[in-house]
Amino acid sequence: MRLRLLSVVPVVLAMVLVAGCSDDDKSSSSSSSGSSALPSDDDLATYFGAVASYDVDQLAAAEGIAADGSPAQDYLRYQQAYATASTAGGNPLPSAEAEPVDGGFKACQDAGEGEECATWADLQGKDGRLSGFTVNGSDIKDSLVSLEDQPPIDVEGLFSVQPAFAYLSPPLHVLFVLVDVTATDLPLEVLSRRAVYVDQVTVLSGADSRGPTTVDPGQSQTVILAFPDAEGTALDGQVTFDVTVGGTDHQSVGFGLADPAAG
Repeated sequence: MRLRLLSVVPVVLAMVLVAGCSDDDKSSSSSSSGSSALPSDDDLATYFGAVASYDVDQLAAAEGIAADGSPAQDYLRYQQAYATASTAGGNPLPSAEAEPVDGGFKACQDAGEGEECATWADLQGKDGRLSGFTVNGSDIKDSLVSLEDQPPIDVEGLFSVQPAFAYLSPPLHVLFVLVDVTATDLPLEVLSRRAVYVDQVTVLSGADSRGPTTVDPGQSQTVILAFPDAEGTALDGQVTFDVTVGGTDHQSVGFGLADPAAG
């Protein structure tokens, strides 16, 4: 059974416009230019509009709205990688629109199985740029881990694997793990359904991937490993998956979801 993976992207807190401040009021509003200040309303709409669109160009252009090295910036980079891999796998993501709602932004999709929505709220800022937020009540810093600083895994000179991101989607309760797989001299196939995620109390089995699972010699692909039924899963476990090399030889790859920068 193929897992239909929706990806919905929603919410932004509407900023309060400060009008007609007197001299006495200016001191009380000066925090808007402090280290916790959010971007402008227009920039916030641009950021979450890009997320909802799943357009890689819009997502790349929105990076300047996010604080460098923040969860908000990692979220854009994850969305770009996920959208690119989905398109490469022949499953481009449908675009949605982020609409302002009371306390944030919301976007919805209907992929034939009823409408699914996501909401971004509880926005956090740093020096006028977006640093964090919640998605359907889950803090993005607890739902997303960048693995890009992990060293690549070389498997007997046959191929290499660079862990990229792990994201526990609050709307879908699916754990997505993105890896960049590079082949050397032989073609590869990543067996996504045989992938396993294990933490201290949970064992999750992989599902069909909406991205590419084959890699030609000398080429690289971003592979999406999907683990459904992941609600409440801790992002501190181990991912293991098998790769077929040259159509016959099976190799196993494993790594943990540890952020080296947090160590």
